Amino acid sequence: MITKDKVIEIFCIIDEFDKNLSDELSRNLRLPSVGENVIRHRNRPGRRCPKAR
Repeated sequence: MITKDKVIEIFCIIDEFDKNLSDELSRNLRLPSVGENVIRHRNRPGRRCPKAR
């Protein structure tokens, strides 16, 4: 049986996880700024399907 204390503990764990996740994402997911001289490109060149030729 789920008691009120267990539900509160679950929400506290989720809240703490969300705070840590938000901090990590804000530090690790910064994209380079887009300016007039910045050209974004893919990490690998695009390929066409061999059947499309």
